[in-house]
Amino acid sequence: DFSNVVIDGFASQTTPTAFNGGAVQVRDLITYDNQVLTGKIKLTNVKVSNTPNLFITGATGFTLSATSFGTSWTTGAATGAALTKGKWATVDGVDLLAHL
Repeated sequence: DFSNVVIDGFASQTTPTAFNGGAVQVRDLITYDNQVLTGKIKLTNVKVSNTPNLFITGATGFTLSATSFGTSWTTGAATGAALTKGKWATVDGVDLLAHL
């Protein structure tokens, strides 16, 4: 169960290796049937921006979409986690949270 999720800036790339980027990807039919369709994976209050592909289907036999999740997929005004600065967020003198 994932809630208050912010997804920003996931896109496809062509170099050095081409791949499809997106917010949510399910790579196999077993996961789709046993986890997504049964509501075991819940994504609620999700805010997606700068991400042209929301859903990526990683195999044949199914198509992943918002309706696949039923009521376990909702969008909203998620704010994401609040991260507190500290020693844990500094590596070699660089503050990893400086641009957040």
